[in-house]
Amino acid sequence: MKRRTLKMLLVAEFIVIVLLFLWIFWYIGYNFDNVELLCETSPDGDYVLRIEETSKPVFSLYPAQIRVNLYSHIHSYAVLFDTKVATGDGTVHYEIEWLEDGVLIILSGKESHYYILPFKTLEDSRKLL
Repeated sequence: MKRRTLKMLLVAEFIVIVLLFLWIFWYIGYNFDNVELLCETSPDGDYVLRIEETSKPVFSLYPAQIRVNLYSHIHSYAVLFDTKVATGDGTVHYEIEWLEDGVLIILSGKESHYYILPFKTLEDSRKLL
């Protein structure tokens, strides 16, 4: 009877430890307030680019979640997307370059992601009507 009790205690302890680790990963990964990494206005003042970190990387297992938002109140235009960037335990590095017809965004960690978001043009507005 003693061996059986010890085995049951060992299994119960293992389950508690696994649940504790799962809770820690969930807490770190999902209970995170958005951190604004960048908020910049285009050179002509029509567009605003905002880059936010929506979750931090967890022990090299989960990549950082990044939200990119390009919007304009003047042109009633918005582009929003979420992406994941593997950084290990580090932070996400970003570079932006305002182009004539859009913005180039480079998000990097262990690897780099390149995005070009176009601006809404007058021709695009006419197509929608």
